[in-house]
Amino acid sequence: MAKRSVFILALLVSIWVGGCQTQEKKIPKLIQDLGHDTPSFRWMRTTPREIAKKKLGKMGKDAVPALTQALSQENSNIQNGVIDTLASIGKDAVPAMIQLLQDPSVQSYATAVLLKMAAKESVPGIAQILKNGRSEFRSSAAEILGRIGSEDIPKKLIPKVESGSGKYFEFYFLLSDIVSILKEALQDDVPNVRSQATNSLIQIAIVKKIPEAINAVLPVLKQALQNDDAVVRSQAANTLMEIGTPNAFQAMLPILIQALQNEDSTIRAKAALALEEIGTPDALKAVKEYESRQ
Repeated sequence: MAKRSVFILALLVSIWVGGCQTQEKKIPKLIQDLGHDTPSFRWMRTTPREIAKKKLGKMGKDAVPALTQALSQENSNIQNGVIDTLASIGKDAVPAMIQLLQDPSVQSYATAVLLKMAAKESVPGIAQILKNGRSEFRSSAAEILGRIGSEDIPKKLIPKVESGSGKYFEFYFLLSDIVSILKEALQDDVPNVRSQATNSLIQIAIVKKIPEAINAVLPVLKQALQNDDAVVRSQAANTLMEIGTPNAFQAMLPILIQALQNEDSTIRAKAALALEEIGTPDALKAVKEYESRQ
C-alpha cells in the first residue's frame, strides 16, 4: 500500500512538473512531435502531429522563431509538420517567411508555407516568389494571387514585416499592385507561368472589373480569338462577354460579324444574339444586315 502511494505521488509530481514547464521549454518537444503523423496507440483518434500543431498554433507568434529554425532540420517529416503549422499560424508567421525567402538553404520551405497559407497577409511574400522563385513556384504564386485578388480584399493590406535591423516597416499592398505583378508575369520566360498569370488576371477582371486587369488581358484574349483551336477561341469569346466592357465587346465584333457568315445556322444564330446583347450601333447594324439576308 505504501509503495503504491509513493508511486501515485511520484506520478502526480511528474504531471505537476510537466504542467509547470514554461511555454519555451514545451516548444522543442512539440516540434519533435510534428514528425509523428501516425497515432501513438491504435485506440487514439489523433496523431502527435495534430496535437502538437494545435498547441503550437495557439502559441502563435511565440512559436514562430523555433518553428523557423526547425525548417533546417534534416527530418522531412518534421519539416512537413512545421510547414503545416506555420501556414496555420497565418499572418504572424508572414514576416519570418519573407525574411527566409532571402536564404537559399530554406527558401523552398518558406515558399511552401506562404503558398499553403494563401492568405491576404501573405501577398507580399507571394509577390516575391512570383518575381524571383523557381518556375513551378512562380506558377503557383500566380494562381494564388488571382484567387486572393478576386476575393473581397480591403483596399490596403498592411502586414508588418521585420527588417534586418529588428525594426518594423509596413508593406502597403493594393489590389492594383497584385494586377501589376501579374501583368509583369505575362512576360515570364516559362509558358505555364504566363498562362497562369493570364488566367488570374481574367479571374480578377471578371469578378472585380478592375480596368488595369481588363486592359492587361484584352490583348491576350484578342489573340486567343484567332487561335487554331476552336475550344480556345470559344473560351476567349465567353470571357470577353463575361467581362462585358465596351473594349471587350469591341474586341468581339469582328469575330461575331464574321460568324454571321458561318455555314452552321446555330453558330450564326448565336452570333446574332451575342451582337444584340452587345447592343452597340455597329453590332446592331450587323444584325440588321444579317436578318435582311434571311
